[in-house]
Amino acid sequence: MVLLAEWPCTIPADLIIHKLLEICKAEEIDADEQAVEAIARMAMGGMRDAQSILDQMISFCGRKIVQQDVLEVYGL
Repeated sequence: MVLLAEWPCTIPADLIIHKLLEICKAEEIDADEQAVEAIARMAMGGMRDAQSILDQMISFCGRKIVQQDVLEVYGL
């Protein structure tokens, strides 16, 4: 039996970035790579967290997201 604690608890940022860029392409969202990198860092290894942050950014910014938008929305 495998215990949950044995599984990796975080997903590498590069995989999160890749997936978020795929989502943006599929949804026709123009997000620059720096914005997606900032989202991945804030998610701290959580894919669902990253997708939720991206969804919030789309709600706030529409179909174009830049790094400055992410930093301003999250007060960084």
